[in-house]
Parts: sequence; structure tokens; C-alpha cells
Amino acid sequence: MPTQYQKVKTNLMLILVVLALTGCSTSASTDKTVTTIGYGTVTEITQTPMLEESGSISPRQVATIAWTTQGTIGEVLVSVGQEVHANDILMTLDQASLPENTKIAQLKLAQMTSPSAIAEAEQAILDAQSSLTTAQNARTNLDYKDQATIDNAYFEYVLAQEKYKKAKTDYENWADEDPSDHYESDLAPFYTAMYNAKNDMDTKEYLYDLYKSDSSAQTIAEYDSAVVLAQNKLVEAQDYLAAITGKEVRADATGEKLLSFYQTKLSVDTVNLRAPFDGIVGAIYDQPGILVSNNHASIVLVDRSELSTTISVDETSVVQIKEGMKAQVSVDVLPDKTFSAYVRMIEPVGKVSNGVVYYDVEVVLDQSDASIPLNATAEVSIQTGDPVTSLVVPATAVQSDTTGEFVQTVDNGVTTRVDVVSGTILSDDTVIVTGNLIVGQQVVLILTTSTTTNSTGMGGLFGGGGREMNGGAAPGGGQIPADGGAPSGN
Repeated sequence: MPTQYQKVKTNLMLILVVLALTGCSTSASTDKTVTTIGYGTVTEITQTPMLEESGSISPRQVATIAWTTQGTIGEVLVSVGQEVHANDILMTLDQASLPENTKIAQLKLAQMTSPSAIAEAEQAILDAQSSLTTAQNARTNLDYKDQATIDNAYFEYVLAQEKYKKAKTDYENWADEDPSDHYESDLAPFYTAMYNAKNDMDTKEYLYDLYKSDSSAQTIAEYDSAVVLAQNKLVEAQDYLAAITGKEVRADATGEKLLSFYQTKLSVDTVNLRAPFDGIVGAIYDQPGILVSNNHASIVLVDRSELSTTISVDETSVVQIKEGMKAQVSVDVLPDKTFSAYVRMIEPVGKVSNGVVYYDVEVVLDQSDASIPLNATAEVSIQTGDPVTSLVVPATAVQSDTTGEFVQTVDNGVTTRVDVVSGTILSDDTVIVTGNLIVGQQVVLILTTSTTTNSTGMGGLFGGGGREMNGGAAPGGGQIPADGGAPSGN
């Protein structure tokens, strides 16, 4: 059995355990928030409103050049990358491989340009010039009035009239006599004289009336038309002679003979593959000896005189763009270069994609740079407004509470709350703000915020109290206690 001493010892131990447990149950804990701060400066930034979209570089035009006849390629006169001019011959067909209709056209063209054909064309010009002179003189005489000529015509008419009267009187005197006294053969000379005198009188009267009277509108129009027709005949004859002798012909020249010559010449020229415009040879598909037919393509020609790109702009942004606006174009494969450009055309009718309307906008580079690859990806930037200057603070300077956003400015050690409204966050971790701030002002930065838990009470079996350990000073600043007091500076 336990002794009395052992019982007392056991009871004391139980009491101590109970007291220890009681001390633990009466302990408590509290949370404390510590904010580490720094300092920053209010700055400003000037931004230009820009629309940025991507497209691909396109040349002014690209043509796949095809044959209009058949035959075997005889000669290739160009190489890939070579610069050529409009109407230059790029390839030719072998003469022996030409179709029959082309050979006939060659013979016809040779006849049209022969010495005898040229002589005929020269004579045609002389004939046309003579016809024009005749028509012009007739038209001039139509308007000409000479009083002496009119007077002379009048007196010639008077003399012819008197001659007719005398001839008529002589005839009537013979006719009134007894027919038995003479033969009809005696009367015939008097009748013939009277008839001729009458015709002569009528002619003189017509000429007199013609010289003294004005021409009718219809007559004038007829003579004018005759002059124009003669002029056109002469010009056509001159154009044709120039064409068959290889000289320059007017761009608007016409005429049946000239048209026939051109048609023959075109038929003969089908043996040549010509450049339709100035450009650079982009590809050659065939070599000498290859058999080609009508519509077979042998060469690709690229016109790099103008480079452009087309971007797709949504309906909310296209209203900010106008034709003629300046633009900047950068090419992904040429990161060190930027090219000036302008907006040439905005498509008036958009296309719907996923419920949004997009419009094609053509942007043309001011200069065609040979280093720009065709179809390369390009980034287009278009200035859509005037530059705007805004206030900027470090993003960690902006705080918020139930009232709204604010920053704390520090002037001579005094911290002041300034309400702001934040905007775009920039790439350097600053943010655009509006508010009563001045460039150069110092603002408080909220760098880090930490929460610690502290215990109070008996602190364990031996009743030792706990101790709060708060980290040291913040970089460049201090700590803001949880009660919202002013920051403590270094």
C-alpha cells in the first residue's frame, strides 16, 4: 500500500498538471499586418493613337505570259531576276515549227512592206492631196463674191439675151413666109441658131445668178463635208505609209488598209513572247526545244514599281481612317527597317466574319525597296489621332479603398492622399493615371504586404510570455503598421 507521503506526492503532481493545462487554455493569438514601402516619382508620357494591323507585301502587278500560237521554243532571251521593259521580246519560236497560217501572214507582211507597195502608198498620198486641194478651192469659191465678176456675168447675160432675141426674130421671119417659097432645109439654120442662143442665154443667166446669190445651208454643208472627207483620206494615206515604212504612227490612226496591216503584223508577231509591262522576270517555265501551244504559260513577270499591303480593319476602327493618311510599314524579315506609306483605298463594302464587319484597307509604300520580299508578312501602323500627354506613376503606387483609387504623395516628409483614376498599364510596370498630380512629385510605393501571428498568455508550462518579431526596415523606406499610421522613414 502506498504510504501517506506517496499519496501527498501524487496529489501534488495532479494539481500541477491541472494548473499547466489551465495555463495553456487561457493563452490567445493576434494577427499583425506589416507593409513594406518604397518611393517613386510622377512622370509623363506622350502617346500617339495608332491602329496596328498585319498584312502581306504585294507588287503592283504580276502577269503569267502565255503563247497565242503553237510551235517549238527556239530561243530564251532573258533570265530569272532580269529587268525588262514593255514590249521586249522574252522568247521566240523556231521558224521551222510555225503553223501554216503564221507562215502565210509572214508572206503577206513582206508584200505589204515591199518597194512596190511603198511606191503605191506614196502615190496614194499625192492623189489624196490633189483631191483635198480641189475640194478646198470649191469651198472657197462658194463663199467668194467679186463685183467685177458679177458685173461681167451680168453683161454676158445681156449680150446672150440680145443674141437670142435676134436669132428668134430671124427664125420667126422665115417661119411666117409661105412654105412653098422655101424648103425646110432653108429654115433649119435659123432654128439651130435660135436654139443655141437660148442655151447660151440660160447658162449666162445661171452663172450671173450663182455669182450674185448666197449659197444655201445644204450646199455649204455638202462642200464642207467634201473637204473633211478629202482631209481624212490624206491622213489615212500618210499613216499607212508611215506604218509600212516603220515610222511612228499616230495613236488614234484609222483606216481599212492600216487595220489590215496591223492584223497581219500581229499574226506574224505571235512567234515572239513579249513583256506586257516593265518588270522583273520572276520565273521561266520552259527552255529551247519545248513544244508549246496556245495559252501555254512560259514566263512570270513581276512589276515591283509599287509595293502595297492590304489590311483588314474592323468596323469600330475603320471610321478613324481616311484615304491619304500616313502610315508606317515594318516587315518581319527586315526588323531593322521601317518604310513610310499612305492609305490609298478603303473598301466601301465590308465583309462579315464571326458577327463583325471588316473592311479591306490598301496601304501603299512611298518607295519600292528591292530588299523587301514579296508576300512577306508586314505590320502596318496608322496614326489615327493627335499625340496625347498623360501622367504616369509606378503601378505599385496606386492603392484603393471603399472610396476609390488613390496614391500617397510625399512632400517634405508629409504624406497626402490624392484621388486618381488609373488607365492603361504600360510595359515597364507603370500606369497612366488622371488626378491632381504634378510631374516630379514623390509617391509612396506599396512593395510587399505580410501578416504575422503573435501569442499572449502564460506561454506554456513555465508561464513564459511570447515575443513579437517584426522584420527590419523596408528597402528605401520603412514599414506601415496595420493601424494605418504614417510610414516610418529611414
